[in-house]
Amino acid sequence: MWCAVLLISLGAAPTPEVQVSGTLREAQTENFRVSSPGNPDARAVGRLCEAWRTHLRTTWSPQQEALIWSAKCEVVVHASQGSYATAVGRGAERTAGSSLIDFKDKQVSLRRIDLLAEGGRGLAALPHELTHVVLADLFGGRQPPRWADEGLAMLGDSQEKQKLHQQDLEAAFDQGLHFRAVDLMTMRGYPQPHRMGAFYGQSASMTAYLAHREEPAKFVTFIRGSMEKGYDQALRDVYAIDGVAELERLWSADRQGAIAFHGMRLALDDETLRRVNLP
Repeated sequence: MWCAVLLISLGAAPTPEVQVSGTLREAQTENFRVSSPGNPDARAVGRLCEAWRTHLRTTWSPQQEALIWSAKCEVVVHASQGSYATAVGRGAERTAGSSLIDFKDKQVSLRRIDLLAEGGRGLAALPHELTHVVLADLFGGRQPPRWADEGLAMLGDSQEKQKLHQQDLEAAFDQGLHFRAVDLMTMRGYPQPHRMGAFYGQSASMTAYLAHREEPAKFVTFIRGSMEKGYDQALRDVYAIDGVAELERLWSADRQGAIAFHGMRLALDDETLRRVNLP
């Protein structure tokens, strides 16, 4: 049985209207420059990007000032798999979205998101990819740990995609392919292909467990602390958990909760989606 899903939505307070200029194919907002084949409307995509940027920042770091991006995020919506594959390169056949971030002097100098419009999958991938872009700012030009970066991004995935990751995590438990918490947290790259499902599912589950334990923004505080003082001390400081071994014991004690991402998923509310005006 899956846990009930806790949707973290934009609050009821009115949000300012997004200023957007341009046409069906080319549009700009304060922080984004969008190129689209015309379906979807580039202006609506721009509004959606701004709505998700606001949602992600207010969820994960509400106290940090939301500065305008001097280097706008380029968002390219591709009409075909061929166009998308040419832009993204290796592995494009397995994705519907991809993000690219570059740094100069500890500042983000390049932001780009590529989305595949074919089949309608690309816009569903936008929250995941935009999370990576937003996190680059929240961590001051430092790359957050891989598990946390991917874990946070997956909390913006659709319910259908989250269920696939949940199934992968359940299979990893059954086959003994899941990771010790310390190994997952200190991993620098990605694991071997046969453990990728376990990596993604477990990263999302452990992220959700901590983000759901306190107010979500404390997770970013925890990751910042772990990068300065190590995980054990950061867990004690932020969550009153006595180190990584204790975290693993608490997390794995509720297997059904772990598999179901502890019922946590980010979403935009209906009023915000109405303002975006996507068909």
